[in-house]
Amino acid sequence: MKFYFDESGDFRLDDDGVQRVGIVAGITIPESAEAEVFARFDQFVAMLSPSAFKNGEPKGNLLTYEERMRFAEMIAENEKIVVTPAMLDIASINQAKKDVRGDMVRRMRKLAEQCIHDTMRGEAHLLANQFKNLSDNQSLRLGSVAYCIKRAFEQTIILLSGKEYFDCWNHMRFEIDPVQVRRGSREELVFKWTMLGWLQGWSQKNPTMIITEIHTEDHPLMKNYSTANDTFDLTKIYRDNLHYLDSSKSKGLQIADMAASIMHHAVCGIVTFDNLMNYGLLLKNNLWAADHVHGLFCMTDPSDVDYSRYQGLTEAVAKVRGGDEWRAIVRHRLGV
Repeated sequence: MKFYFDESGDFRLDDDGVQRVGIVAGITIPESAEAEVFARFDQFVAMLSPSAFKNGEPKGNLLTYEERMRFAEMIAENEKIVVTPAMLDIASINQAKKDVRGDMVRRMRKLAEQCIHDTMRGEAHLLANQFKNLSDNQSLRLGSVAYCIKRAFEQTIILLSGKEYFDCWNHMRFEIDPVQVRRGSREELVFKWTMLGWLQGWSQKNPTMIITEIHTEDHPLMKNYSTANDTFDLTKIYRDNLHYLDSSKSKGLQIADMAASIMHHAVCGIVTFDNLMNYGLLLKNNLWAADHVHGLFCMTDPSDVDYSRYQGLTEAVAKVRGGDEWRAIVRHRLGV
């Protein structure tokens, strides 16, 4: 099973009144569907205007509205492609005046002191110092990528759990479009270890949901990656399995880039009805209900978030899906 991640939006903490949202898009494609998905993507790319390319590579931020709409429709038509957004509400951090990176460093140092062995304690302190040397922009972006990886795994193991995907669960691969192109950059090295800490912490508070009737002991996912108490061995899944690739060499990352661009147009700046509908199409087949599909999270108290800002996203997804979700929203709007 292959997972691809790219980011968009703005992770800066500048307190200038701008309502910033950091966005990460996750794309999951099972190997059994890869040839079909990439062939359809090649057809889509072949029809793009010359202005949609930079150095020969198609870029989501260069697509026209009509091209973004065709991309969203292509994704909506294929239930084998799993799209996962994660949105970090930056405004809530500014409002709370919280030092997210500083708090993280203090927790890491506290945990380091709990290490019994000197070598491990020293390595934990080194990791804390390396994280401290990241910018706020970098640390928030890494946290958002980790959260998107968590959510992508959680919905993929439900949506693509059928027998036709059994062979795909013998191996997982996670590709990330790097911001720093230099291999072995500080950001890459720090993320390798902090991501596991984030995932383990989140999993303790909200364990990954499994369906006992589906995720039986003979399911390849459970045989390969679960522990004795039906939790997942996160180290086995993720350690040495984060691959930073140039997007020009990965069609999966190019798809994630275009998905992130559609999310960006639906959230940031002047949002139009058409951009919201593209967002709705993109997430039509997502696992979660329309009001939980966005992967919205914060690093402060949830009460600091102005959730009304995201109501248009919920309505767009519900409208594309139709049925009870859309009817419930219409009734709420009408006050009936």
